[in-house]
Amino acid sequence: MLHDYHVNVAGDRDHRSQASEQPLERRLVLRGDDGRCVGAATRICKGSNCVAMAEALGLREAMEWIEKLKIQNVNIGMDAETIVKAVKT
Repeated sequence: MLHDYHVNVAGDRDHRSQASEQPLERRLVLRGDDGRCVGAATRICKGSNCVAMAEALGLREAMEWIEKLKIQNVNIGMDAETIVKAVKT
């Protein structure tokens, strides 16, 4: 049976207007197509003064995690409109 997965990428400074070089927490949550959590990861990362760079790094971490888990059919959700638009073009 083919399953769809959904990964949500979030960080502790996602909604702050000021970027910082302070370490930040990155949270990844993997859910099955039924909405139940099937995996989660938390990483402490070096912060960035560039919000777009921090968001792009979060996407890269999610993609590396998906590859490590060897799963397919994954939708990645994040609040980083700039990165989402860049990937779609």
